[in-house]
Amino acid sequence: MEHNIQGREILLVDDELDSVKPLIRMLEKEGCKTHYAADAAAALQVAEQEDCSLIVIDVILGRDNGFELFRQFRNRPRTAETPILFLSGVNQVDATIAGLNLGAGDFIMKPYNLREIAARIGLQLRLSDNEQLLKRRNQELSKAYEDLRVAQAAAIHAEKLAAIGRLAAGIAHEMSTPLSFIISNLKTLGSYLEQVDRAILAYHNVAAACATHGDNLVVAGQASDAIELRRRLDLDTVLQELRDLSRDCVEGAEIIAKIADDLREFSREEYEDLVEADIHVLIDKALNLVRNELGARVRIQRDYGQVPPFYCIPGRIVQLLMIVLVNAAQAIDGEGTICLKSRAVDQQLLLTLSDTGHGIDAGILPHIFEPFYTTKPAELGTGLGLSIARKIVDFHDGTLSIRSEVGQGTEVEFVFPLRRKMPETQSV
Repeated sequence: MEHNIQGREILLVDDELDSVKPLIRMLEKEGCKTHYAADAAAALQVAEQEDCSLIVIDVILGRDNGFELFRQFRNRPRTAETPILFLSGVNQVDATIAGLNLGAGDFIMKPYNLREIAARIGLQLRLSDNEQLLKRRNQELSKAYEDLRVAQAAAIHAEKLAAIGRLAAGIAHEMSTPLSFIISNLKTLGSYLEQVDRAILAYHNVAAACATHGDNLVVAGQASDAIELRRRLDLDTVLQELRDLSRDCVEGAEIIAKIADDLREFSREEYEDLVEADIHVLIDKALNLVRNELGARVRIQRDYGQVPPFYCIPGRIVQLLMIVLVNAAQAIDGEGTICLKSRAVDQQLLLTLSDTGHGIDAGILPHIFEPFYTTKPAELGTGLGLSIARKIVDFHDGTLSIRSEVGQGTEVEFVFPLRRKMPETQSV
């Protein structure tokens, strides 16, 4: 027998033992362990007690019915997937079709050829083995896919945390400047307020003296002192500077609030609604978040066209722009320029970002979207930035292309649809 059945257990169910004895002898000669049952009840009992690899059932079992026994086997967990073959001494096409429709592996007519039935049994065992192997492989693939999905989510989260970590120094720097002049101005405000308080006290004394003494030299002297104090303290200038300092404090606080607001938008939850947004506003948000990375050495050029709002998840688009802006800034040695150009063409938003950096080698360019691929030092990134960027673009039904030449810089082009139906919820 081509298929090795040695050690396999096969259950034969037939109300006539003599008709299956030759088959039993042949199977046992091949090293197979056989079990015999003359009726349905005995067959069900054997199947529960033994580990049968295959079951052969005669369609006519005296008072029992082979088709009904098949259904009972399929309804039991132990035999739900065990391959089953039918035997029949009645050559009826309808019976054959009925058995196959039930899910039988084969339907064999009596009298049968031993070599033929052995080959059919071997085939069913091979099919069963392959099916079980396929199920195990599918389970392994499902587990591997789930592990990969979890790892990818963790890696993306790690990249996001790394991006936030790199931004932390810049945010601290950006906040320190307005905070410094806020604190300095507030101290000056305190000093000026002391002077104002002295002037107010002097005017109070004049008023009190006038009320008490009337028109006399004491009142005149105090009034003269108050006027001189106002002149000497330059109270009018102090009051004007109080207003200016207050305005500066408000502006500084607004800068801090803007940075914090942009950072909150960048860190929003993954599950968000698509909303209409202005790409130019999102660009400004991204520039605000990465301006410490750009510094004074990188000049920003804007070439904006008339572009209507488009449906997107604003926080993800800001994240996308931050990735390419930081990459562009890191590619520029010394001073350089980043140019942002937007156009609306054929119901599409075209956005290009070009830099005057060192460019990307032609051998590296095909790999830049691969996760964890990077030519940068470890402290500058994990190599996930552009793979995340492509994922964000794909989610928004857009395209992302990069053209670069060593020594000439790099151009990144995004294309997004300007019209897109807004679903209730989306996930990046």
